[in-house]
Amino acid sequence: MNYLPCSPKLFITLSLCIFSQILIGQDYRGQDISAMNMSGTDLSAAQFDQTTVFSSLNPNTGQYQGVNLSGTNVVLSGMAGPLDFRAVNLAGVSFIYSDLSAAQFDQTTIFSFLNPNTGQQQGVNLSGTNATLTGLTGMIDFRGVNLAGVSFSSSDLSAAQFDANTVFSFQNPNTFQQEGVNLSGTNAMLTGISGAVDFRGVNLAGVSFSASDLSAAQFDANTVFSFQNPNTFQQEGANLSGTNAILGGISGPVDFRG
Repeated sequence: MNYLPCSPKLFITLSLCIFSQILIGQDYRGQDISAMNMSGTDLSAAQFDQTTVFSSLNPNTGQYQGVNLSGTNVVLSGMAGPLDFRAVNLAGVSFIYSDLSAAQFDQTTIFSFLNPNTGQQQGVNLSGTNATLTGLTGMIDFRGVNLAGVSFSSSDLSAAQFDANTVFSFQNPNTFQQEGVNLSGTNAMLTGISGAVDFRGVNLAGVSFSASDLSAAQFDANTVFSFQNPNTFQQEGANLSGTNAILGGISGPVDFRG
């Protein structure tokens, strides 16, 4: 059998061409990826920005369709603006240095999934993004999700799932202040929570801790335990009964009404 001669220069040229195609394939800036399933692909070095289309309205179904980024180790850094994440699977995605205050999420957005390789629940990291998750309802999974600094406006989280791996509070690296999720008025049920869970700076007004052991949990004077419901004008407080919570070192005008 005869083989075509291949010079070192030709080999290098072909290698560079293939490598360039790989790099091009990892650049999703300005591309519509809303119908793609990238689950399990390593996209830790891929490029995305606010011109990437993650979600779009399917004209055939009339429903939103979103890209599946679960288990890809995607880092969506420096994202900002009215990004659409409706129906997107964000499980395992990290939004570092991103401002998601204008981004869109809904109950079809997937925030957490069971990683088939590790058998562990893996969630999106929304810490420090100022994300506002408005009008969410239903059995949304927040297990393993970093919600520190997130606000749930007009959301009903009574059927949502949380666990001890959900992150409710973190220290902002820029301000060195503790920032917590705002769960006020959501009717969130934090069931079976235990361990050294951090609730410093978290708004827990109206939250119920059923069958939870909070003896090792952290609270401080910035934890919000009570608020006035703007719809009923009644004071609503966190239900900590039977949790063995230890509110040590709390001082100042902390509100425990309700």
